[in-house]
Amino acid sequence: FMARFLAYDGHFLPAELESHLFDLTVSKSVVYHILEEEAFLVYLMHLFSTSRMYVIITGCSEENQMQNHIRRWRCVDWIDHAMRDWVLVHSTPQDELAESILVYRRIWQRESQNPESSR
Repeated sequence: FMARFLAYDGHFLPAELESHLFDLTVSKSVVYHILEEEAFLVYLMHLFSTSRMYVIITGCSEENQMQNHIRRWRCVDWIDHAMRDWVLVHSTPQDELAESILVYRRIWQRESQNPESSR
């Protein structure tokens, strides 16, 4: 197994990723460093569109005022509205010492759409 890292500019997915789906995508301590709303929306769209089964996001449970280079977003509301085929299956509370952890699972409307059913 050899790990590869690809540069992501925040606007466009690397070409190698455009046609791939992964079982899991993870966003660890990224979201609160995104300050602009458009960049936030694009980032979440890319995060969810490249996963076929699970998405894990940290630091994304409550919205607060921007402070320096940090902006707290409430991802749950946006995901519930925009990502209808995803459901929150686990969450941990955020406190002053730890980020919240949100785990989403894709729900398939038709069994024929589920990549697992074709295996």
